[in-house]
Amino acid sequence: MTSLRDKVAGNETLAQQAAQNTKQQFGMGDFNTVLMDAVIDGLDNYQAMAEQVMGSEKVKQEFSKIILDVVYDGFKAKTESASTGSAAQSTTS
Repeated sequence: MTSLRDKVAGNETLAQQAAQNTKQQFGMGDFNTVLMDAVIDGLDNYQAMAEQVMGSEKVKQEFSKIILDVVYDGFKAKTESASTGSAAQSTTS
């Protein structure tokens, strides 16, 4: 799951959407498309997981919620860290 998270979290479009939206709005943007693309790309490595996710709408929705939380929170932490670092630099300059 970490590799999948990293693949989705590396998407610059999602990073911008996370910075500019609430979690609910973020989930309605490109998140599901990017997530499903990442699942399909990792099919060989994650075949069993991908079959479960793609084979059941309920599993897909629950999986999406879990990954949404992890990715969104990661983006927000990265943004907050960057802004805190910028603020610290400006006070020391």
